[in-house]
Amino acid sequence: MMPEAQWSVSSFLWFLEQCRVYFSIQLGRCVLFSFVALFVVLILRRSVLKKRIFLKGMAWSLFLAVPFVGKLELFYNNALMCRLFLWWNNGCVRFPAISYGYLLGIAVSGVTIFRQHRKLKGQIKHMTPKEIDGEKIYVSEIPVTPFTVGVFRPKVVVPKVMEDTFEAEELKTVLLHERTHIRLGHLWVYLLWDILRALLWMNPLLTCCMRYLKEDMEDICDRVVIQKKDGSAYEYGQMLLKSVKLLKAQDAGMPVTLVGEKDYQDLKHRIIKISEYKPYRIPEIVLSCTVCILLLFGIFSLIKQGSYPRYMANRTMCLLTESGELFMLYDSNTLQDAVSEESVPLESVPLESGRLCIDREVFQKVLEEYGIDGNIENFWLGFGGYMKMPGIGTTINSVYVDYGGQETELTIPYENREDDFWEHLFKNLP
Repeated sequence: MMPEAQWSVSSFLWFLEQCRVYFSIQLGRCVLFSFVALFVVLILRRSVLKKRIFLKGMAWSLFLAVPFVGKLELFYNNALMCRLFLWWNNGCVRFPAISYGYLLGIAVSGVTIFRQHRKLKGQIKHMTPKEIDGEKIYVSEIPVTPFTVGVFRPKVVVPKVMEDTFEAEELKTVLLHERTHIRLGHLWVYLLWDILRALLWMNPLLTCCMRYLKEDMEDICDRVVIQKKDGSAYEYGQMLLKSVKLLKAQDAGMPVTLVGEKDYQDLKHRIIKISEYKPYRIPEIVLSCTVCILLLFGIFSLIKQGSYPRYMANRTMCLLTESGELFMLYDSNTLQDAVSEESVPLESVPLESGRLCIDREVFQKVLEEYGIDGNIENFWLGFGGYMKMPGIGTTINSVYVDYGGQETELTIPYENREDDFWEHLFKNLP
């Protein structure tokens, strides 16, 4: 258990500085991977998955793995990856403006997306609430296409012109369409995509291609609604065209489809997909989802196995003589037997959080192994610390060793840097 946390302004500033470098390096790598993932998804949805509506929508789940590829070992172990990505590492470390700029971009993107959603929710508060088919909806005086907003408390918005003109059964179908979006978790999908767009804002294609994500979610929703209503695709398509005609009559500048695509090409695509409707079997969809989930688990497993752990303890020690000679003492059984550490409760010895124990007899063998004068009287010994990624970690602890006596075992108190709250927190960051 970590001793009572030590707090200081300097350690907090150190923590912020380490986080700046650590996360900007990882996310910068994820940006470049997102281009690859986007290319794969777009190719799949235009080729082998073109007519497989549900699988095409599931292909977007590949992006769930993208934010976790930043700690892969291949960034350092593969020559090609080093050439592709090492410049970003060096830039973030040597030029703070680069990583600060990247993190600022995340903040600006996140705030912009948040304000857009907040503005929309603010407009809904001024709409008239009504109940249709046992469900509360909000009626907009503006001829917008029906939509749903809000992940935790979804609100369905329907234009007044549609409420006044559509028959009861048609309105039920519209509401069923919006409820299906909620039931299938599409609002969560859009939320996760917004988070991804903010974190990886340097890839503008994530914003540009959001229309394709929504297009695939709409195709899935249309397919589910048609089958659930036991109606024909023709009737559903007719209702869609009716809504377009109605909204365009109200305002020629408004979106042209039931759920807000931007132009008639999108409408044409959706009508074609509806005309190609074929009943699906639920067991086949469940099987497809299961396979997709298993594939994702496999991808995450491969990422975890190929990534650096949360942290790696530093087993190497360094010995600095008073004359300035530096020796690296690499981890070995002999070194572990010669030097050991033990914790000390802070409340018992306020200025100590650990003690270093040196077995003189075994340590002499270490000195001989590295060709160090066994009669050395004083030296500095550096030890401990950890590494989260190559070049990213904490500074080591150090003690001054008075080796001129005859004690068989030396016990030296020291203040363990890793007992600092901010050091401990950074050490355990994913």
